[in-house]
Amino acid sequence: MKVTKKVLAVILALVMVMALSSVTAFATSPTITITDRQSNPSVQIASFTANVGETVYNALETRKTTLNLTLVWSDVQDYYNPSVYHKALVSLNGLSSTPAAHNDSHIQNPQSITWLNTPGYGLLGTQTVNGVTSYHYVYVGYDWVYGPLDDDDEIQDNWLYMDQYVVATDERIAIEYSFQQSDWWSTNIIN
Repeated sequence: MKVTKKVLAVILALVMVMALSSVTAFATSPTITITDRQSNPSVQIASFTANVGETVYNALETRKTTLNLTLVWSDVQDYYNPSVYHKALVSLNGLSSTPAAHNDSHIQNPQSITWLNTPGYGLLGTQTVNGVTSYHYVYVGYDWVYGPLDDDDEIQDNWLYMDQYVVATDERIAIEYSFQQSDWWSTNIIN
C-alpha cells in the first residue's frame, strides 16, 4: 500500500510538471502593432515583440530608434491623484490629435450636433436636474488609441495610460491612429 501511494505521488508529480511545461510550450510572446488607419488603405507603421512585464510606454521608448519612431509624449495628471503624472502619446511620426471638420463623412448623426468654437467639440444636448445643468458633449477627430485586442481583433476598452499598462504573455496590443467619436456628460461648460 505504501509503495502504491509513493508510485501514485510520483505519477501525479510528473503529470503536474508535464501540464505546466505544456502551458509554457504553447505560450506566445506578446506583440505590439502600430497602424495608421486614417490612410486608405491602412498602413502598418511597426510591429514588434514586447517583453512580458514591461509597460507599453517602455516598449515603445526602448525600441523607437530601431523602429524609426518619432514619439512625442505629454505629462498628464492622474484623475484620482493629481500629484501623480502619466505619459500620454501626443504624436507618433508626425501624426497627432486632429479635430475633424464638421462635414467629415465619418461623423455619426452630424445633424444632431451643435458645433462649439473649440475645434472637434460639439453639444448634443443639456439636462437640468435640481437646478444643476449637465451638458452632453461630443468630440470628433483623429487620435491615437491603444489597447489589447479581443478575439475579433477589436481594441478592448482600457482606462490606463501607456506608462501604466503592463504587457502580459500571449497579449496582442494595437496602437492605432484613427477616427474617434466619443460623447460624455459634464457640468463644465466648453465653448
